[in-house]
Amino acid sequence: MYEIYLTPHSHYDVVWVFTKEQYLEINERILEKAIELIKRGDYAFLIEQTYLLEAIEKSNPELWTEICKAIKYGRIEVVDGMYVMPDLMLPNGETIVRNIMEGKRYCKDKFGIEIPTGWAADNFGLNAQTPQIYRKSGYRWLSLRRGVLRAKPSEFIWRGLDGSELLTHWMPLGYRSGLDFRRFEENFHRLSKLAAGRHILMPCGSGGTIPLEETSEFVRQWNNTHEDSKIHLTTPKSFFEAIEKSGRIFSAFRGELYSDNISDVFPGVLSSRMWVKQGFRKCENLMLTAERFACIAWLLGGEYPELRELWKKLIYLSFHDILPGTCVDEVYDEVGRYIEEIEREASEVLRRALEVIGAASGGDGVVVFNPNPWDVHDWVEVELRFEEGKVRNAGLDVRYERLEEERYRDGSVRRVRLGFVADVPSLGYRVYRVIIGGQAIEEEYGGKEGVMEIENEFFKVEASDEGLIRVYENGKEILSGNEIVIEDESGDLYHHRDSLGKPIKTESGEGFRFGDFKTKKFETEWGKVRRRIVIEKEFYCLRWPYRLLDRYKPEIYKDGTIEVRKEVILYGGIPRIEFRTRITNRHPGVRIRVRFEVPVDVTAHAAETQFGVIRRANTKIFVKNEHWEEKYAGVLPALNWIDYSDGEKGITVINEGIPAYEIRKRRIYLTLLRSVMKLSDGMIGPVIPTHDALELRDYEYRYALYPHRGKVKEPDSLRQAYQHNLRLIAMQMQVKGRVEVGEKERSKSFVSIEPENLVLTALKPAEDGNGVIIRFFEVEGNHTNAEIRFFREPRKVMRTDLLEREEEEGEGGEVRIEEGKIKLGVKPFEIVTLKMSF
Repeated sequence: MYEIYLTPHSHYDVVWVFTKEQYLEINERILEKAIELIKRGDYAFLIEQTYLLEAIEKSNPELWTEICKAIKYGRIEVVDGMYVMPDLMLPNGETIVRNIMEGKRYCKDKFGIEIPTGWAADNFGLNAQTPQIYRKSGYRWLSLRRGVLRAKPSEFIWRGLDGSELLTHWMPLGYRSGLDFRRFEENFHRLSKLAAGRHILMPCGSGGTIPLEETSEFVRQWNNTHEDSKIHLTTPKSFFEAIEKSGRIFSAFRGELYSDNISDVFPGVLSSRMWVKQGFRKCENLMLTAERFACIAWLLGGEYPELRELWKKLIYLSFHDILPGTCVDEVYDEVGRYIEEIEREASEVLRRALEVIGAASGGDGVVVFNPNPWDVHDWVEVELRFEEGKVRNAGLDVRYERLEEERYRDGSVRRVRLGFVADVPSLGYRVYRVIIGGQAIEEEYGGKEGVMEIENEFFKVEASDEGLIRVYENGKEILSGNEIVIEDESGDLYHHRDSLGKPIKTESGEGFRFGDFKTKKFETEWGKVRRRIVIEKEFYCLRWPYRLLDRYKPEIYKDGTIEVRKEVILYGGIPRIEFRTRITNRHPGVRIRVRFEVPVDVTAHAAETQFGVIRRANTKIFVKNEHWEEKYAGVLPALNWIDYSDGEKGITVINEGIPAYEIRKRRIYLTLLRSVMKLSDGMIGPVIPTHDALELRDYEYRYALYPHRGKVKEPDSLRQAYQHNLRLIAMQMQVKGRVEVGEKERSKSFVSIEPENLVLTALKPAEDGNGVIIRFFEVEGNHTNAEIRFFREPRKVMRTDLLEREEEEGEGGEVRIEEGKIKLGVKPFEIVTLKMSF
């Protein structure tokens, strides 16, 4: 006999095509009906996200009380239980952990329950470390909807990169398979052919309707008329407990679930509303940096700030329709306010923490702080301000460049901006002296007329008349491009569609003959530390003449719609090529990408994912007309970097909030924006105009290249990416009463983690207020002996799960404190959380 587990539910969208207030009203009505049916008899229901529960607790106390009763007696199961159902490909791993922590803490505090069932009903793909994240957060099972590579079986063991195992169910017909009773028998038979055994999960619900009045009666009639099957009106927990007890051995899968072969993961969302992606990544980096330094300042005697509400706002932005950019326009007014609030308040937290640490240093001058847990040699800029009449000239005791200067009427310095390459110890600081009126180490800063190249000790970069670059190492060309590619965009927020079949125009001349780019400015700036190429161009839809161009140069340009400013930057002593590209877009219905050509042509590449690195194929196999065919893998998501290497040479492509990339043989693309005018084509969602998503706005993008020899070395690529995105921070410190400090006191490291394949993700006070949490992961896939040096030796250190609960004995190796260092073994790709007590 087949056992059918009919699970009534409602998929809750915090926001999407309705506003937050409208969805709350809708879901209150849904839950009121569910409570009514529960009171009548054997009805059951599930709730996904604690954001909804928190909102109902405030807005509808009577309903809240009934929900509490139903949870207590097992008639409502809270599944997944995160604060919101997030996108699991775009946020970094730490944001996902905080989402789980916030939701599970709420459920423990309010209901006294643990949540064993994961429920990824509408996430647009799931990252490869989801099994480890879930298992280390107390989940036993997971039911998901999208991203699987094959349809059968619908139950399998999903292994994380570290080997963590999670019993997983894929919903072949989505989360509405049991909703329409007129198709129930058909759906049951379809699901029975895909199931690993004789247990069938049939979710019965949708955010688009209220719970069905006739559910219990339908179950009774089915069970009276079907001898081959029995329906249990229940929750997912019963289904998973049953298949565990069956003793069946399930097939296993390792890797990410980001395939659109069977269920769409919507890669188009990776580049919808790019300002949201950029703002979110900036807020993530700022929050983690502020939290680290605030924790150190707290241990030095400062007051730790309240960050929970800021984290909740950031978690809210990670919701699976907000961050992908797939909501209606009015939702993004609040999103913009949240991004501004997080940036403003987190910056203030960071400033106060750095002032505490800087004051403790005793230094008077410029203090440079390093948020990364390794020694950093990198570029930093600082602004110095002085009172009127006090300073005629100001510099530093290190080689620097004067970038900007503003003086009072009397000629004294009001403000000066300096740039230099600093050497700062791991997660620490270094003090540099300000030289007032003396002999500072300033370097020449100017241009070289007629020279279209820059170089440092690593690379030479040449620019063509079209503004495209060629990069040389030891006289050999290693890459080219930084080319703007304008393509047709006829799609929606979910899908890119090109109705023209070729680019509208590229900077090298591909595309239609009518339009072209026109260069307006081209200059180079040479300093002893920083060198730049600056190119300003505009794309015009029409030029004249536009035929016989090999004989006639265009004389008239008309309808300029896209302004481009590109900077290519080299710094002394830094093996990266950095890019700053500004786009002013007035052209609706386009996709704008930047393209590089590299001398590498292999079948796979590496990409950073949450708490790890994965290998991805450049192409994918699919079935068309009963034949196997191969095509490019298309647009894929990355966190901070990807690497394309052939074993002898390679290129790491670093992005800051530009997650959508594509590799086509020797070409690497980053998507800068997609201009779309509708939410959906009517299949995924309603056809609603999205004027904000036309992207008729100004953008500035930061990305970089790290060319290297040999195959990819994950720690090197990761460090270059993090140094680019988690930059050094410089502050002017003025201590009352000048204090001369010795060389050793001019720098200090608070935390270091060795060896280099271990990557810090969190340093924060423990949630219970007793001790400090440090979290890191292994990035190369190797067994590793970790050594952590903390500036205060802890009295006790223990392993915890991601919720900061002590791990059971045997789950992790021994943690020792020897010679002032914390020592422990780490498994390949393991996420390690330690709690230090002092």
